[in-house]
Amino acid sequence: MTSYPRVGSGRMPKTQDRVNLPYTEAVIYEVMRIASVVPFGVAHAARVDSSICGYDIPKDTTVVISHWALHNDPKHWDQPQVFNPDRFLTPEGKLAPTPQSWLPFSVGNRACLGGPAAKQELMLMIPMILQEFNLKLPPGVAADYSPEASGLTGYMANKYLITAEKRSA
Repeated sequence: MTSYPRVGSGRMPKTQDRVNLPYTEAVIYEVMRIASVVPFGVAHAARVDSSICGYDIPKDTTVVISHWALHNDPKHWDQPQVFNPDRFLTPEGKLAPTPQSWLPFSVGNRACLGGPAAKQELMLMIPMILQEFNLKLPPGVAADYSPEASGLTGYMANKYLITAEKRSA
């Protein structure tokens, strides 16, 4: 008989469980922050002459969001190089509102249409995997969150051999 991940009374996770898994969601958000999949957002054009933080942006100037820079800016993130899911939680352990400087799916009319679906899928798959397996790095291997390769199209995480140990029923 197939063994399925357990939530509560031995059942598979459902989308309704998301509200009861704030730390899991915070971990997913922190992964998306520290390892931005797409370094740059879709190009936009300024519709009018603008000024932002003392910089003049003439009409029709191409403007691109650097997700990596936004997600690693020490003005917005305390110790941005440190993996810390707690930054997405309230002191009571509830999921906090996401900061304005967290934009893994971009923003505005050109935001990723799949963002909400991706978050829902991750909130189903990650608990399933973690309930079924203990995931570990090999002895002596430290996590390195810097990208192994990057470019305009996206980042590639460092390659790790991980150990997935089946949890006991």
